[in-house]
Amino acid sequence: MDLKIKHWLSIIGPGICLAGAAIGVSHLMQSTRAGANFGWQLVLLVIFTNIFKYPFFEYAHRYTAATGEHLLAGYHRMGRGTLVVFLILTLLTGFGTIAAVTILTAALAGYLFGGFLGLFGWSVVLLGVCLALIIIGHYRIVDNVVKVLLGFLFICTTLSFIVALSHGPVAPPEFESPSVWTMANLAFIIALMGWMPAPIEISVMQSLWVKANDRDHKRERTPLKDALVDYNVGFGLMIVTAVMFLGLGALIMHGSGEAFAASNAVFSQQLVQLYTENLGQWSKPFISVAAFTAMFSTTLTVLDGYPRALATTIAVIRKGPEAQVSKGNHITWILIGGGLALLILYLVTQQGMPMTGLIDVVTITAFLAGPIFAFWNHRLIFSKHLPESARPKLWLKLGSYFGMLFLTGFGIVFVISRFL
Repeated sequence: MDLKIKHWLSIIGPGICLAGAAIGVSHLMQSTRAGANFGWQLVLLVIFTNIFKYPFFEYAHRYTAATGEHLLAGYHRMGRGTLVVFLILTLLTGFGTIAAVTILTAALAGYLFGGFLGLFGWSVVLLGVCLALIIIGHYRIVDNVVKVLLGFLFICTTLSFIVALSHGPVAPPEFESPSVWTMANLAFIIALMGWMPAPIEISVMQSLWVKANDRDHKRERTPLKDALVDYNVGFGLMIVTAVMFLGLGALIMHGSGEAFAASNAVFSQQLVQLYTENLGQWSKPFISVAAFTAMFSTTLTVLDGYPRALATTIAVIRKGPEAQVSKGNHITWILIGGGLALLILYLVTQQGMPMTGLIDVVTITAFLAGPIFAFWNHRLIFSKHLPESARPKLWLKLGSYFGMLFLTGFGIVFVISRFL
């Protein structure tokens, strides 16, 4: 193998894992719903939400490559209280996030392989398979599996989007799209932004994946320039697929008289039909697998990432920035996280709560916590703990100020509209 290709294959990984965690509910479900309900009205909001969150994810790669330590070690250097707050917020959002992505993956599995196990049964199987993969291969298998799955998904999504554009929108010329810019739709807008492209706390897992990738390839640290290439590849994948999924909803469902159902099974069927009605029935097996693999990659990455972050947080609180987490400790937290996620799913399926309701609750919580994580990452990257030569340029610094203002402003508007 050419040395240059081998080099980049060893570098590209953590950014793809970030994309794997992101291209799931926010893209397959929330973006497609946005396009189906409101056409292209929210495309600029989706793009700007990605852009305004860009610095805070970039800082994770930057800090880890420049210092050789993950974000949690940096948080500890800002004060142990920061880590305690991070631990609390992650406990509040992490298990719900695992549950939310698992239930959509289970719905797609039921549609693809048969619904004989039910949503809860498929959730147990999926989490069990993900656990087995992580135990067998740890970070390396997560990295390799996600690369293959996202590559397949991107090809299928791009093909479908191009064909949809060539056919044009299904909405009749006289159709008037309902305005999204009303207070009644604010909760949906906040939910869309909450996981677009991903919750900002994922940046912590992203930095842990950078460290894991370095350990896997037996190097002290990835050069900053190479790390940022890896990040930009993953981030570019996230923003392009978000726009394409929104476009598919706008072109194929908006104005058709159809709407996505709240039912898990019905939603998964509609999601696949969104593609197959556009490409033809011949594509149904390929599209079904593509949609499933997108959600499976998200389930795999969040089941690895959230427990990895929780285990590392507790270790750093107890022993300091240099604390190491054993594979056994990581697996223990995966069992805890998966078990609590299954408990949430059991309660949800027994009470009949719609999947969209669960996901909206988790995404809104993630959005309201977003400014806190954004501030921490900004503060850390411009602190004395990062070498002056590795600090971002002025445009990125200004971008993070605008990003914090954007996230905080929308959060305040939402709180006022809901509670005051």
